[in-house]
Amino acid sequence: MNKNILLDFINKYSLGGEIKMVVWDFNKGLLSVRGITGDKSVVIELKGKSTIMPKHFTIKSGVYNTTNLSRLLLPLDDEIELDIIANKKMIFNDKSNTISQYILSSISVIPTPPNLVNLPDTWEKDFVIDTNLIEKIIISSRSLPDAETFTIINDSLIIGYSSILSNQVELPLVLNKATQNKKMGEISFNLKAFVDFLKSHNDCDNINIRISEQGIMRVETENDNFHSVFYFVSTNPIT
Repeated sequence: MNKNILLDFINKYSLGGEIKMVVWDFNKGLLSVRGITGDKSVVIELKGKSTIMPKHFTIKSGVYNTTNLSRLLLPLDDEIELDIIANKKMIFNDKSNTISQYILSSISVIPTPPNLVNLPDTWEKDFVIDTNLIEKIIISSRSLPDAETFTIINDSLIIGYSSILSNQVELPLVLNKATQNKKMGEISFNLKAFVDFLKSHNDCDNINIRISEQGIMRVETENDNFHSVFYFVSTNPIT
């Protein structure tokens, strides 16, 4: 397997290091992961689109500290092999015989993300952000380092929004026609987690976003290797 693809997988699900404890789920050679942030405001689902292990390979392995695992990959060459020994340790090695070993944990100590069975049937906002808007959101977050949330109001995404006079950046959204006339009160989400998602998915051309008045934002995108679906919980009640 290619080490850089595996590091990209880790980078995409870890949300800037916020999500460390996960279960790596190998199913017939395909790797996927589900995780949840410590404050339970973001649930992530990341699935590989092509096999990185033999198709008969099926196992679930507990990763207690993703940061430590990713560091162990760095000394290895680009092409690596993985072996999981008795579901107790991962052995990575390359053609130069450099070997990194990571000790696995019991799956029982890994936080279990909820099964998302009560998702909204309809969404009040539906739009796509392209690479240009992604870059503007990231730059805006740097320009307003004290901003903790971004807010959706009508067809705008506002960073630094406040009920009192404040510094802010307002970015226009192009809503899907089916949701252009739907009404929804202002709703805010964690800015850092969203920006971390955008940074780790900067190789994806378009990101589809759906928002429900129930306080859920569904963010979906993919590249050649992975398909990502992240769910963000609103930081404020709908008004």
